[in-house]
Amino acid sequence: MSSKSSLQGERGFTLAELVVAIGIIGILFSVVFANYRQYDSRILLQNLAHEIAISVREAQILSISVTGASNDFNVNYGVEFTEAVNNRYSIFSRVAGAGSGSDTDVRVIDITRGNRIGDIILCEAGEDYPDDCDNTIESAKVLFKRPHLIADIEVDGALATGANEVILLVSGPVGTDLPDREVHLSKSGRITVR
Repeated sequence: MSSKSSLQGERGFTLAELVVAIGIIGILFSVVFANYRQYDSRILLQNLAHEIAISVREAQILSISVTGASNDFNVNYGVEFTEAVNNRYSIFSRVAGAGSGSDTDVRVIDITRGNRIGDIILCEAGEDYPDDCDNTIESAKVLFKRPHLIADIEVDGALATGANEVILLVSGPVGTDLPDREVHLSKSGRITVR
């Protein structure tokens, strides 16, 4: 009799309790997974903004360095951004004194995962973003000439003499509600990600 009474005292989960527990775990998992995907997308967008800033810094460093075996100090470097091709940008070289038509791509960087360069904004001297500065442009080149770290800003192939800063709005995939990241490229050579 002792074996029969000990079995009656032990009891497991009923089917209803098991279904409720699995349902609660499923809801918790779906909430965590949805928030993780949004967090992951936000981090990828932030990383893209920093990658763009690093690419601009790379062009800046290349412009004051000698690259290759030629010991040629007569080459300038820059970065080109185009709104029409908003999922790609390039680091280019240009022989000093040559026009923008003589640019040679050094490296083309593809933007992946649906992220893109949303808008390219040009700020003139004395304008502050976002209050005064709202000049959306189609393309911009930021060119560094040796021996200086300051930049020449070109818009549509022409030098923008009054330009003080180019701002790139880096956006997430279409249909997401991720806030844009800003990459500020100043004529002084300062690069800021916000």
